[in-house]
Amino acid sequence: MWAFLPFVPDTSEVLTFQGYVYQAIDVNSCGREELEAFPFLTPAQIDSILKHRPYYGWEDFVRRSGLPWTVSHAIKGILLFGNEERYYALFVRGGLRDGKGEGVLSFKGREGKYLNRLYLSRSRQAVAIEYGGFVRIAAGNYVLASPLGFSGYGGFYTGGWGLRYSPYAPPSLALSVGLWTAKLDTVGLIFGVSGREGGLLLARTWRGEMEGVGYLRYGPVVLESALSRKGTGFGIAAYRNGIGFRLRYVKGERVWSEGSFSKSYAVWFSVPLKRYLVRAYLSDRRRRVSLSLSGEGYGLRLEYYEVWRFRLYVQNVEFGLCNGCMWGGYRWGWGWFRAYAFAEDGIPIYESVLSSRLITSEVGYRVAAGLHIRRRVGIEGYNQNGRYGIYVWASWAI
Repeated sequence: MWAFLPFVPDTSEVLTFQGYVYQAIDVNSCGREELEAFPFLTPAQIDSILKHRPYYGWEDFVRRSGLPWTVSHAIKGILLFGNEERYYALFVRGGLRDGKGEGVLSFKGREGKYLNRLYLSRSRQAVAIEYGGFVRIAAGNYVLASPLGFSGYGGFYTGGWGLRYSPYAPPSLALSVGLWTAKLDTVGLIFGVSGREGGLLLARTWRGEMEGVGYLRYGPVVLESALSRKGTGFGIAAYRNGIGFRLRYVKGERVWSEGSFSKSYAVWFSVPLKRYLVRAYLSDRRRRVSLSLSGEGYGLRLEYYEVWRFRLYVQNVEFGLCNGCMWGGYRWGWGWFRAYAFAEDGIPIYESVLSSRLITSEVGYRVAAGLHIRRRVGIEGYNQNGRYGIYVWASWAI
């Protein structure tokens, strides 16, 4: 269902999502963190998926997971339905980006109570071993996150907390036992307790500076605060039934490089009305509102996302128009093609149907295409204003 690409509230979530984009997930045995890697799944939807496991196939998943039809079809191509005890998934990608080499290796596996993860690229690494959801040893680009992001990048949309992979984190070594976690990195030491209902995290840099972050969750509401010698912060967020908000106020300066210490706000909602879907995301940095209409073999969307946009698809043909850009494309069972014309720089556009890759416009023309075999092996490429990129990828799941 390519009429509804993920409604992503924050670009950094897209970057994190890229590491898992083609890699299959066993929905019967994966952890919450793997589901949170998809920026368009809400906390309530993740809870519903986990609550109704195991699933005995795609139709059973659609019937019992509690996901809206559009959301379930957005992740259909990367779901596996294993036996809850064992699965392995490997993703490899290599190629050129703007003429420079780039590669990614990602592995996930489960054997009984043991869960393993590995992610390697030129600039980002992460490895973790977990037993029974109770003990975890991790190394690489990890943060110890809080829901509103004063510590690490918890994500006010996903409601994430605890030890998480982040492409922006410095190299680190971490150990978690139950709700307790300690993480040592190039900045200093951060440790404490973090769980769904609340947490308290303390940090000390190698320069001797101290900082603390605490949060408390009550139903759909999260309260969070940060305190140091140089600054204080307070935040509140809530999400339920497709409607959410987040407010953060800070005074002074942060001392810990892990996490965000800036004033911000955001309000978002997603409301289905028969065949229509109304969505909005408003923040201090971004505005996005959309109205979508879908039917059998067609889709129509009017959207404001930094500029006004109109998008139409009928069967496999797509056309889009915005203030400063125009594009058209075609998708068939084993590939896709798009051509763009840009009259302005800096307009964000979702390019690949499979990966939801976010690109930024440059005045001129761009051509992009991809081919795949059952979403297991593929090749993608682009050419824009003399710059080019090409990727070859493969994904295996057992």
